[in-house]
Amino acid sequence: MSFSDLFNDMISREKKRPQDEFTNKIVLLGSTAPSLFDIKPTPMSRLHPGVEIMATAIDNLKRGDYLRNPEGRILYPSLTLLIVRTIAMAFYRDVGRSQIDSTVGTSEFVLLGVSYASINFGSTYINLTGPFAIGLAFFAVTRIYAAASSKALETSILRASMEQAGELSAFLLLIRVGHSDPAVKDGKLKQIRRQLEKSGTEFKSVEMLTGGQKGLWALFERTLAVSWVAPARDQAACERVTNDIERLLTALKATLPRYLGSAANAATWVVYEGRILGGTTARTGWDKVFAEAQMKWHKSNTESIGVET
Repeated sequence: MSFSDLFNDMISREKKRPQDEFTNKIVLLGSTAPSLFDIKPTPMSRLHPGVEIMATAIDNLKRGDYLRNPEGRILYPSLTLLIVRTIAMAFYRDVGRSQIDSTVGTSEFVLLGVSYASINFGSTYINLTGPFAIGLAFFAVTRIYAAASSKALETSILRASMEQAGELSAFLLLIRVGHSDPAVKDGKLKQIRRQLEKSGTEFKSVEMLTGGQKGLWALFERTLAVSWVAPARDQAACERVTNDIERLLTALKATLPRYLGSAANAATWVVYEGRILGGTTARTGWDKVFAEAQMKWHKSNTESIGVET
């Protein structure tokens, strides 16, 4: 209330205000005029009257609802280490960039949401801005490093072919998963791809063709391409690759029922072996092998789960 109104009423002969207006009350006298320099910055306003700050403090003490800020000497460091470890393991296991981005974004949003809710709807402030900032900084650095090093550290059959000379035997296994069932998402294909990468002993590349393609390119969706290469004159190396293909197909038959739940999710595959030249012409050779494998696939008129080699 205005002090001048109260003072004028007190010195007037005819009282207009109740005489017991301040009985059992705590009365604060203070100024709100900026020129009197009792203005302080607060989270509510850059210019907050000091008398209101004092009134808030007294009210908090009376009601016991003042803001509590737990130290969290174990909680905050443990949560930070958990976030950092989870991000590092996600990149290490290559669970997928889009999945990592969405998971980190959701977790960071949850951290901010918990902090916001605790300070606005309760009296205990759970300050998670530290774990949030460290987790976001670590994710940014890791994301940039992964993007920068993916090209430089990439190991693939194509690169191996370009680093070798002479005639090479190129082996290509094409697997089409659940082509007629839109319920088969990229996540299931990634899980199958990771299982195939762990199968066998020979060096190989397991790649996944996905995306919302249109027209003729949609024919290549939900396809896994597994490739091997060996010197054409090295019969022992070619036999090891052939045995590795058999082991991978055995693992594939055991893996598919785990992720594909109905007959509509049936997978088909074809194995093709061709000859290419190493060096700079290897890229063109692999294009030809891929095209010939596609032709063999379409010529094999079968309705079984797989296409014989």
